[in-house]
Amino acid sequence: MLPSPGQSHINPMLQLAKLLHSNGFYITFINTESIQQSILKSEGPDTLQGLQDFRFETMTNGIVSSGSRTSQQVTKSNLTTYDNCAGPLGDILTRLNNSPGVPRVTCVVYSWLMSFVLDVAVELSIPAFVFSTMSACGFMASLHLGELIQRGYTPLKGTYTHIFLLTHLGELIHI
Repeated sequence: MLPSPGQSHINPMLQLAKLLHSNGFYITFINTESIQQSILKSEGPDTLQGLQDFRFETMTNGIVSSGSRTSQQVTKSNLTTYDNCAGPLGDILTRLNNSPGVPRVTCVVYSWLMSFVLDVAVELSIPAFVFSTMSACGFMASLHLGELIQRGYTPLKGTYTHIFLLTHLGELIHI
């Protein structure tokens, strides 16, 4: 399980992981090191102590957690994660598949923003499933964003002059 580095992605995916675990699945929950440190700092050192068949792994994204998470730091962390984590994720999955006493990775569940995960899963011949935490309204808007821009409905005019969009390619666009 690999959530996008953000509370609104981590919490629902962790709930899904707990549900799957309660139904007999072996779970490895992967966070970036910076997110893992933030969780440990806010929740305490024992918060991620799992069962033998519910493990937590971390991968580096090149960001050192400062403790505070401004919107600019979150955006930088997300973009850095998309750019830098395919290799570390592949290493973790390969290591898990070669670890004695650990079942082989049979699927990867990832947040919809972490599109690089699909490339890694395909390369390793592991089925991958997308988990989306956005509302139905947000999902429909994202599907039709190009048309909304083409028709002039967005970007909004007036008080909303600085809108940032994160594309599926991980590029930050200022409209």
